[in-house]
Amino acid sequence: MTTFSSPQLAQQVLDHLSRRNKKRLGAKELFFLLGIDFLSPFFTGDDRYVDLLSILLANTDHLSMRLLRCAKELLSAAARRNYAKVNRFEYFHVVVSLSVMLQNDRGQNYTLWTDAGYAKVERRFLDLLEECRRVTKINLDANLPIFSCLTSLLSHFLRHGEPRGLTLPEYLNTLTGMLWTRKPKLLASRKPDEPQKYIRSAYFWKVNRKPQPENRLWKLITKNGFDRKTRTSFYQICSICCRDF
Repeated sequence: MTTFSSPQLAQQVLDHLSRRNKKRLGAKELFFLLGIDFLSPFFTGDDRYVDLLSILLANTDHLSMRLLRCAKELLSAAARRNYAKVNRFEYFHVVVSLSVMLQNDRGQNYTLWTDAGYAKVERRFLDLLEECRRVTKINLDANLPIFSCLTSLLSHFLRHGEPRGLTLPEYLNTLTGMLWTRKPKLLASRKPDEPQKYIRSAYFWKVNRKPQPENRLWKLITKNGFDRKTRTSFYQICSICCRDF
């Protein structure tokens, strides 16, 4: 299978959007139209969220400027209700969630091309985020791991949980159980830009005193999060690490 670099994937997105719009689009123009720097960082070698970019390219039937604009509207609506913050990370998860909803609409006939169709999509999107908030609070109160934000949980659920017939609570419960029981495995190295895996790294350092990042144990619960509002810490699920769920 051919592996593309982040600049190549970003260029493929621009080429596809340009063909659909019959007008040449650039990353800076997308930034101007959306108010979020969606693609520019990829051209400077930033490969964060590149897996999400690949998902959009795998579903080009729905990849359009309309999709990108509607995702921005949904993110803004979510932010007004305190479900999300308007930033590049959450925007990517909203775009992917919207793309997957359209691809796997399960007979709901979702569309972004009419006011009634968009309103239907928005209602389901916000209802799902409210459910994400509810199940996240349950996990948080029980000192169980949670995703870094509700939009991340939602995009993972739509990609990995709903296709398996799981409800949102069932997905998070199943994932949480897998995280605690999955056997750690030793990795010889880590990419320089890979985030520190605090829980397991600290344990491995304590056991054999080998410096990080040369060796560590791998487990899906990989970071300690911190809530600035409540001044409390929590176990945070690394969304990159649970792709193989």
